[in-house]
Amino acid sequence: MDIGLALTYVTRDPDWLKKVLIGGVILLVSIPLSVILVGLLGLFVFYGYTIAITRNVINGVENPLPEWTDFGAYLSDGLKAWVGALVWSLPLIVLSICNQILGAISDSTLIVSYFVGFCLVLPLNLLLGIFITPTVVGRYADTKEIGAMLQFSEVIAQIRSIGVVPYLLLFVMALIAGFVALFGVIACVIGIFFTMTWALFAQAHGIGQVYRLRDGGATYSAPADHPAF
Repeated sequence: MDIGLALTYVTRDPDWLKKVLIGGVILLVSIPLSVILVGLLGLFVFYGYTIAITRNVINGVENPLPEWTDFGAYLSDGLKAWVGALVWSLPLIVLSICNQILGAISDSTLIVSYFVGFCLVLPLNLLLGIFITPTVVGRYADTKEIGAMLQFSEVIAQIRSIGVVPYLLLFVMALIAGFVALFGVIACVIGIFFTMTWALFAQAHGIGQVYRLRDGGATYSAPADHPAF
């Protein structure tokens, strides 16, 4: 996986500033309004847009940032991909809730709760975030079918065919992008929404890169003037 390309490809698009600004405004408006559910529609649209980025990377599009034109399609893709990812998250959500209840019962069960959280909940959370979620999101971006996200044996086989290293590189890239995005707070606080947009665009590109490696597939080719990282 080319971490450098995932972190820098955005600015290679001639209209990158406009696309990042639109994405940032959507996050700026949607996140505060999500408490009354209205903002969730905007978040699904944004998520659907990142799905489109991943799809373009999978298909080898040179400038993967799509235009902000088909909001209906982005809303549909974002909602469907979220539902598919949620299904995979449900066991962990239930386990986390049960563990919190266990910890609230008494001091003795609190110790057990800490043990379960550290030895079971945390590892499963990392497994979900590093391996499962990028894989199922990539599968939806490629097929546009929720069913492709829920094929357990195929998902596991795909992770095995890709290998551990690309997923770990994707995780490292996401950490780097998230750290850099924090500097958006310096720009009157609201700048975080625009740096967050860039970070999520970078992550979407990385997911597409990793997905292309399934079954020995080709890596995403960087432009000739882009050095490997």
